[in-house]
Amino acid sequence: MLTLADRLRIEPFTLFRDVIYKDGARSYTARLYALPDAPRLARDQDGGPAFGFVWYRTPAGEEAPGGGGMVTLTVELGPSSEEKERLAAAVAAALPAERLEDIEILSMPFRAGTVSLAFAGEEGAREGPTGDFAARVAGSGPARLAGSQRATFTVELTRDGAALLHQCLERGLDLFHARYDLLYDYRLDDVELRIWCDARGEDRLSGVEVVTTRHLDPEEHQALERIGHELLDAALAGGDTVVDLSFTQAFPVEGRAALDGTIRLGVPLAELANSGQRVRQVDLEGSFFTVLEVPVHCTVDFSEGPIETVRVKVEYDVTGPAGRVHTTGEYLFSRAASGPYLFRTALASPGQRTVRCEAEVFYAGNAEPLRVAYPPAEGTAIVLDLDRLGVLRVEVGLRDVPLERIRAAVVDLEIPPLGLTHRMVLDGETPAGLWQPVTRVSTPPPFRYRATWLTAGGERIETEWRDSTAGAIALDAPRSLVSKARVQLVGAGDFSGLAQIVVDLEAEVEGRVHRGQLAFSTAGESRTWEVPGAQLGFRYRSRFTLVGTDGAVRSLEWVDQDGPVLVVRDPLRFEVRIVSRLLDLGGSLNLALLALEPEDAEGAGRSTLILRRPDEEAVWSFGLAAPDRHRYRWQLTLIPKQGERTTTPWQEAEAGVLVLRPPAQ
Repeated sequence: MLTLADRLRIEPFTLFRDVIYKDGARSYTARLYALPDAPRLARDQDGGPAFGFVWYRTPAGEEAPGGGGMVTLTVELGPSSEEKERLAAAVAAALPAERLEDIEILSMPFRAGTVSLAFAGEEGAREGPTGDFAARVAGSGPARLAGSQRATFTVELTRDGAALLHQCLERGLDLFHARYDLLYDYRLDDVELRIWCDARGEDRLSGVEVVTTRHLDPEEHQALERIGHELLDAALAGGDTVVDLSFTQAFPVEGRAALDGTIRLGVPLAELANSGQRVRQVDLEGSFFTVLEVPVHCTVDFSEGPIETVRVKVEYDVTGPAGRVHTTGEYLFSRAASGPYLFRTALASPGQRTVRCEAEVFYAGNAEPLRVAYPPAEGTAIVLDLDRLGVLRVEVGLRDVPLERIRAAVVDLEIPPLGLTHRMVLDGETPAGLWQPVTRVSTPPPFRYRATWLTAGGERIETEWRDSTAGAIALDAPRSLVSKARVQLVGAGDFSGLAQIVVDLEAEVEGRVHRGQLAFSTAGESRTWEVPGAQLGFRYRSRFTLVGTDGAVRSLEWVDQDGPVLVVRDPLRFEVRIVSRLLDLGGSLNLALLALEPEDAEGAGRSTLILRRPDEEAVWSFGLAAPDRHRYRWQLTLIPKQGERTTTPWQEAEAGVLVLRPPAQ
């Protein structure tokens, strides 16, 4: 599974490690995922650039509706075979201590994304007015996510755009710019993401905690915290008031890769023209087309998936003023012959450019092909996007699964009407799997799946069948297998006069007593107590022991608890927050004096606070003889800018918030 830990930087690639968990132990494999700095021009089956340009040139000085050009090019992200060999050798040299054998360099396993192409800063117009140079760019949209992540574009150029491109090819200048915006999943691996909240009490404390043994980039740390808050918000939106979740190891986290760059041909114009296919000029007679040329592309990556070959037939059958023109072309796409091909025909008349296309898709183990007929279309370029036609693609991966406690998940998938079944075993070595059954239908059919969980202790738990149409399934282990309740203890309040507060904790789970002891010396400190085998909402009890700065020790009574958050504060000290915004401080009043006195102190604990601003929040605390006895009294003296001061009578209170109001006139 892909991890961000210990990534390598080699040539223009970032290499991410693949990590496995076996028998509770973590280790790296010899598999690495390569992410380039930018997209680049792909190579065709002849080893040359996957680029073609036809310039429909009009006679000088004439404005012609047919003038312009057509460009087809293919960009990619995945490393070539030669680059994979170089990267593997560089990895072995960079990690001599690991003694890696049979190093495997793979493309990044992206799960979603988009790709776009611009020519001379223009992405073309799908609807409405055209650009100055690019009339239309076809191919931008969802990115292909398998193999080398290739994307084929066709660019319809205006008359000026075609002339500009030819001039730039002569001068070795590049005008195409590609951008990929992709999403991928990586595993938390050596990072633990924990979210907790208890919204039942007055404090309503919550938090997101990222625990790691390695240095995190600021961007990664912020992304993890953002994900944690999103998970917390989702839990609270679902009506939960008590949340205690911890995500480790197999949990997938979304990463983003934004890659863009100029597409460089790297081949002189003369060499492109000499190939006879990549750059050609067609001079129009009488400012109109006499010959139609249509590039034919197929996007299938035959190195992956069940599609073995694609047979294509292109036909032009039109009757014009001079009679019928009937031309056909048949082309075969496979792993050995990936194209593109060029269909060429004479035109029956300048405006009759409609072609028809049919395709036969052959799958491994199936002699009968799936036939696809495309509607008639204006002849510019044919791009057969057949990657998943007739194939259901379902990715299954572990999500919230503690690999130290769960040995494996056996996943059964089936499409009952078609009699298709599949089984995969997911574990710490293989946390994700792919099922690609041939359905021979264009619309993905519904399927169902079931997971059977095997624990390290030999337990077996089988879940119910579930119906789905999703292309990706994330499996969470049953809560009974992952239950390990935690209590988040947070220091708060006034620690005046205390050296520390010692908290004793105790819980009984399945006949076994778990105990813990934690110490706090200041507000803001946070500690965690774990109870294996317990579930959220389990009951436990706590006891505070107050250790004074003078050495005095006082242990309080045990208290029953059930929340995932326990606030650690001095229970023998009571805090009162003073709200003075209703007083005209800074206006008619210079200041106010607030005298406060605990009821049990008999004058010895009296304090006087000076209030000068209405937005000022003051806090007064006092010691208690017992936690449930916190009555106090207060007296307010108002000092105006002019006139005599006013003093209110003593008043009694016991609330933790004291709102001051002007005395009634």
